[in-house]
Amino acid sequence: MIIILASLLACSEQPDGDLALEINATPVEESAVNFDSAPEPWRPETTVQLDCPWLSQERNADESTLNCGPTSLVMAAACINHTIPTYTDVIDLISWMDENDESYGGVSGDYSGSNTNTVQITDAANAYFDLSAERFYETTTLNGMYDDLADGVPVVIAVHSQGDNATDVMASGGGHFMLLVGMTPTHIIVNDPGPYSSELGANHEYTIESFEETWQNAGVRFLSE
Repeated sequence: MIIILASLLACSEQPDGDLALEINATPVEESAVNFDSAPEPWRPETTVQLDCPWLSQERNADESTLNCGPTSLVMAAACINHTIPTYTDVIDLISWMDENDESYGGVSGDYSGSNTNTVQITDAANAYFDLSAERFYETTTLNGMYDDLADGVPVVIAVHSQGDNATDVMASGGGHFMLLVGMTPTHIIVNDPGPYSSELGANHEYTIESFEETWQNAGVRFLSE
């Protein structure tokens, strides 16, 4: 099973209203996964980490795109299918979304992307990658994501966070998608498509406390067989 949540780097836009926690996405009741949302203590005492390939949403160090959502999905699909993701995969996915999803904002000439949300990512995961994806909103827990990682499934997470962060504290910022690839008793481990450098983007650790402060509690699960 895989999970996708929304996150940073001007990849998505915060809406007005009571549901502003989920960036640029309107929760869809019928597509939500039902988890026990009651608070529970953080219980894992061991580390779980998947060997998932990292990919930047930028083609060069000077570029700035809105491609964190599509790039995170490309990384997730590559991790599940044991393939190596490329930026051509991101462009191909964006082209498909532009042609097949009326809610997608369209692409610019340089494929810098458009703001995406968990509904769009879920639809693309199912229709483009043929994955069994289900979106969730405020219905899962840290322990639930840990269990999915332990089953070999990564998680695309949605946070309000800053990009190019060299520390282990996830500071508040814009909306962004990232791929959760591991957890320790004290930290989460992510493949962040925002940075151009793998030193900042691949297997980046953030404290559990700072993650919970910026997490949007929204995402998409990919069900394994």
